[in-house]
Amino acid sequence: MTATHGDQPAFPLLDLTGRQITASLTKREHFASMFMQALLSNPQSNRLYIESAELAVKAAYALISELNKQ
Repeated sequence: MTATHGDQPAFPLLDLTGRQITASLTKREHFASMFMQALLSNPQSNRLYIESAELAVKAAYALISELNKQ
């Protein structure tokens, strides 16, 4: 399976040779958390947390899908 933008680490920690030395959130996980934060920061929203979480994950997948087209 080919790695996509979403499967790459969002904040990789590299050693001096450029080799990744620690795990990180994936970009997909990071994007979803940012979307979730934005959704929950709206005081006018009456969404339940579970609805917001589902929407955040769908938005992250949509963003990753667009990034993979490039």
